[in-house]
Amino acid sequence: MHDDNLKKINRVLGEFYQENKLQKGLLEVDVANACKDALGSNLLQYVNDISFQNGTLKLALSSASLRQELAMGKEKVAELINKQLGTSVIKRVILI
Repeated sequence: MHDDNLKKINRVLGEFYQENKLQKGLLEVDVANACKDALGSNLLQYVNDISFQNGTLKLALSSASLRQELAMGKEKVAELINKQLGTSVIKRVILI
């Protein structure tokens, strides 16, 4: 009985997300949270903004040296975040 109710709730929520076009916004939030977890608190203090749109993750950094260091490992950043999300949504990382 409990599993049937849970499935019904999941289906209703899924329909609600689709009807109200919330999936894109929820994905952006999930990507931002995964990015924060992947970068950790030490690096996160230099991140001014995180945005995600159409497979592109943009990180606004306050440190030029960190930007330069991360530029060599952008693929690794995308890989870590995609792994955390359990799907490959980040195709490109831009450091600004």
